[in-house]
Amino acid sequence: MRWFNLLLTAFCGVAVIATALIWAVLQSSFFNSLRSSLIEGFLSDLLQLEVVVHGDARVDPGLTSVFTLTDVSIPSASIEGVKLAELSEMSLQSDTFELLFGAPDFSALKVSGLTVNLLTTEDGRRTSPNVIAGEAAAKTMTSAGRGEDIASTAARATEQAFRIKKFMNFIIARSEEFIDISVLIDNNQSGFIFDFELSEMVFDYRKQKERLYLTSLGTVNGVSFGVTGDYTRHGPFETSFNFGDMILTFAGHENPIDALEGYTGQIDFQAGEIADLLNVLKLDGEISGALQLSSRIAEVNGVTRIQDLVTTIDFSSGKQLQASGSIDDLERFTGVDIQLSGRFYPEGQPPPTATRLADLKLTDFRARFEGGHRALKVEDANFRTNAFEETIDEFGPIGIGQLRRSTEGELELLDITIQAGPRDAPFIRAKGELRDALEAKDFDIDGQVVAPVRFLLPDLDPALADQFGGITGAFNFNDKTGMPKLSAFRLQTNNTDLWSLDAFASSRGDPGAQHIQLDLKSGINDTRTFLRGLGLKEIDVSPVELNILSELSKSGLDGELGLNFKASDLAAFFTFGPATQGHALSGSIESKELKIADLRDVVAIAVELGKSNLLVSGKGRSANNKSAIVDGIEVQPLVLPEKERTLENLLAEEGVQPLVLPEPTLEILLAEEGTQPLVLPEPTLRDVISVDKLLRHSKLDIGIEISKLSGVQGVTSISSKLIASDGKANFGPFKLNYGGGFVNAQAQMDLIRSPNIVFVSGSTGGWDIGKILDSVGAGIDAYGIVDGKFSLSGRRSSIKEFINSMDGTVTLRMMDGRVATSLLELAGLGVLPWLFSKERRERQTQIACLSAPLKVNIGRVSFDQFVVETKRVQVVARGSLNWRNDTVNIRAEPRPLGKPLLRSAWPVNITGKLSAANIKPEIGGSFARRSDGADTMPEVRKPCVPDILQLQ
Repeated sequence: MRWFNLLLTAFCGVAVIATALIWAVLQSSFFNSLRSSLIEGFLSDLLQLEVVVHGDARVDPGLTSVFTLTDVSIPSASIEGVKLAELSEMSLQSDTFELLFGAPDFSALKVSGLTVNLLTTEDGRRTSPNVIAGEAAAKTMTSAGRGEDIASTAARATEQAFRIKKFMNFIIARSEEFIDISVLIDNNQSGFIFDFELSEMVFDYRKQKERLYLTSLGTVNGVSFGVTGDYTRHGPFETSFNFGDMILTFAGHENPIDALEGYTGQIDFQAGEIADLLNVLKLDGEISGALQLSSRIAEVNGVTRIQDLVTTIDFSSGKQLQASGSIDDLERFTGVDIQLSGRFYPEGQPPPTATRLADLKLTDFRARFEGGHRALKVEDANFRTNAFEETIDEFGPIGIGQLRRSTEGELELLDITIQAGPRDAPFIRAKGELRDALEAKDFDIDGQVVAPVRFLLPDLDPALADQFGGITGAFNFNDKTGMPKLSAFRLQTNNTDLWSLDAFASSRGDPGAQHIQLDLKSGINDTRTFLRGLGLKEIDVSPVELNILSELSKSGLDGELGLNFKASDLAAFFTFGPATQGHALSGSIESKELKIADLRDVVAIAVELGKSNLLVSGKGRSANNKSAIVDGIEVQPLVLPEKERTLENLLAEEGVQPLVLPEPTLEILLAEEGTQPLVLPEPTLRDVISVDKLLRHSKLDIGIEISKLSGVQGVTSISSKLIASDGKANFGPFKLNYGGGFVNAQAQMDLIRSPNIVFVSGSTGGWDIGKILDSVGAGIDAYGIVDGKFSLSGRRSSIKEFINSMDGTVTLRMMDGRVATSLLELAGLGVLPWLFSKERRERQTQIACLSAPLKVNIGRVSFDQFVVETKRVQVVARGSLNWRNDTVNIRAEPRPLGKPLLRSAWPVNITGKLSAANIKPEIGGSFARRSDGADTMPEVRKPCVPDILQLQ
C-alpha cells in the first residue's frame, strides 16, 4: 500500500510537473521562440510555403485547441527585403486529438491587420513565396471528400502555381473573417498601382454544399469599393464588383473536375462616367462619356480567351468609339481579331465640306486589327473626311512593346513599331512611342522609307515602271513643341536616270519661335517618257530642273525658287514678314531668257500633273485616271469645254455675236512665220490664293525682270513692279518690249473705296501698222509706227468683264507712214487730179500722220476726230461701234488738205452689224460748213486736226 501511495504520489507529481511543463511550453513567453519555430515549421510544411512568425505564438489547449499568432509574414523569394504578406494577428482552431496524431484539420481562421504586397520590379521580378518541399500537403490539401479543394488542380499546371493554389485553398476553406486588409498591387513594368484598403472580408463556407460566399467593403485607389461573390466547387460562380458608380459582373461556370482546368463565363462592365474609371486607374485625361463592355471569357490550362467582345464608348461631345471581336490569348495578347470604328462628330452633324486643306477633318474611320501585340496587322482601314473617303486594304503589322502608366498618370504606348508593304520587304518602317495615349499627344516616331516609285504611283505604266526607280528616305514625326509636326524629313530617288528628287524638310523650336526649312531639288531628264509612264499627254520640255529653298522663322518666310526648262530659266526670290509687320511680302521674279513656247509647255505639264491624282490609289479610279468613285458615284474632274479658251467666247455674252475678224486671226499679230503668240493654259490661281485678301491685308513690293523673252519677232523684255499697302495696289510701271514695240502701263486698285474696279493707264509705241493690218487679214501693204496712250477703268473679275465694262480714253498716233494704195487720193481729190497724181503712178500713198482720239464706254467706242492725212488729202471719220450690241455706224469724209469746205468726192458710210458691216460709198459727194460761218484757214495749219475745226 505504501509503495502504491508513493507511486501514486510520484505519478501525480509527474503529472503536475508535466502539466506545468506543457502549460509553460504552450503559454509561457519563455518558450515563445520554441512555439514559434514549431508552428512555423508545421505551417510551412503544411502549406509548402515559407512562413515566419515574428511575434507571439500561443496555444489554448482543449478538445479544440486555439492557436493565436501575431506578426506573421510570408517573405518574398525573388525580391530581397520585401514581404509578400504580413499580418498583425491570426487565429485558427484544430481538433486536439487530430493534432496529436499528426493529421490536423484547421478551421475558423480569423485574420486582422493583413497586408499583401503584389509587386513587380522593372526587370520583371515579382513578389512570390519561397516554395519548400513537404509531405503533409497530400494529407490535407487534396481531400475532395472534405470539400476543401475549392480551386481545381490539374497535372498540367506548374508546381509553383499548384502550391500557391493550395495555399489559397487553405485560406479560403478555413477562413471566417478578415478585417483591416490592405492589398497593394504595384507593377513597375506597367506603372499601374491598385491600393486596396478593405475594412473587412467575410468568408462564409458551406462545407456540405461545397459553396463559398464572399463579402468585402473598402476602397481601391481612394474610390469606394465593394465585392460580393458566390462560388460552388466545380460549378457556377458569380462575382460583382462596385467601384463608385461603376459595376463589373463576372459570372460563369468552373469546368468539371474531369475536364480541362479552367472556367467559362460572361463579363459585363458599365461606367456611367469614364472619368471615374480613369480615377480608379490613376490615369490623367480630359475625357468625359459613358463606357459599356461585354464579353464571353474562357480559361483553359492557364490560357484566357476573349470571345464576342463588344465595347462602346459614347463621349459627351457626341463622338463614339466601338470595338468588337475576339482575343485567343489575353495575357500574351495574341490571336487578336478586333473590328474598331470611330465617329468623331455627333451623329447627323458632320462638319461642312472642306474646300481648303486647313478645313479638312476626319469624320469616321473603320479598321480590322489582326495578329498580336508585336505583329498587329490592319486590314480594310477606311477613313472618311469632310472632303473624301479612302480605303487601305492592308497596313502593318503594328507592334506595341509595352503599355504602361507613367509616374505622372499618363497612359503610355512604348516601343511602337509600324511597317507597311510586303512583310519580307516593307516600304515603310517606323518606331517610336506615344507618351499620352488618352490625349493622343507627346509622341515621337522615327521612320524610314525604302520603296519603288510604283508603290507611290500605283498606276504607272508597267512597261516603264522600272525606269522610275525607287525612293529612299527618313522622317521624324513628333509634337515636342505642343503641335504635331515633321521635325525632319528627307526623300531621295535612286536607280533611275529618268528623273531625280532630293527633298529635305526640318522643323525645330517652340511654338511662336519655330524655324522650318524646306530644300527641294528635282529634275526630269525626259518629260515625254515621264508623262507617258503616268498615262498623261506627252509634252517635251526636257530637261526640267526645279529648286526650292525656303526658311520660316519668327522673323518671317524667306524663299528662293528656280526653274530651268529647255533653254529657259525662271527664278523667284521673296521675303514674307510676320503678322506683326503687316504680312509684308517683298521679292522679285527674274529671268535671263524665257521662251514663250517653253513656258507654255511647262505650264501645260503642271496642268497635266494636277489632273493626274498621282498619289491616289488605282482602286476607285477609272483606267484612264479621269474619274474617281466616291460613295458609289463616279465623279468627273473639272474639264472646261475647249471653246472656253477662244477669243470669241472670252469677249462675247450669251446671245451677242462677238467681233469676228477675217482669217488669219491673232496668230499673225506681232509674230513672225514659224513662231507662236503668248497663249498659256488657264490654271485658276484664284482657287489657291485669295488675291483680294492678299492685297487688302498685306504690304507687297514685288519686281518683275525678264531680260529676254524669245519666240516672237525681235527681242522682248518685261520690267514691272507690284506695290500694295493699306488696301491700295499699284502694278507698274509695266514695261513690255515686244516685237519692236513697247507697252508702258500702270494699273491701280483701291480695294477699300472701289474694290471691284481696276484703273489702267500708260503709253505704247513702236508698233508696225503693216503687221497689224496683216493680222486682221486686210491684205494691204502698209508701213508706219503707231504710238498711243490710254486711260481706262473696268471691272476686274475677269478679262471678259473688264473689256465689256471699260470706260475711258485711248489715243493713237502715227507719223511718216505709207500704204500701198492710191484710193485715198481718189476719194479726196476726185478722178481727174487722181489720174495725174504721183500716188497713182507709184501705187502707194505717203501717210503724213494719223490721229485717233477714242472714247470707250461699256462696250462702245466713239470718235469724232479720227484723222488720216496724206500730203494732199485729209480724211476725217466720225461715228461709233459697239461690240456688245454688234453694231457699227461710221462716216468717213476725204477732202483736199486745207480745204474743208470743198466737196468730199467719195464719202464712205459703214453701218449695220459689226460682224457683217455694210460699207457703202456715197455717190455725188457731200459739202461741209461751219455753223458759225468761219471759212478761213489759219496761216499756220495744225497737222492731224480736222481742218474744219481750224477755220477762223
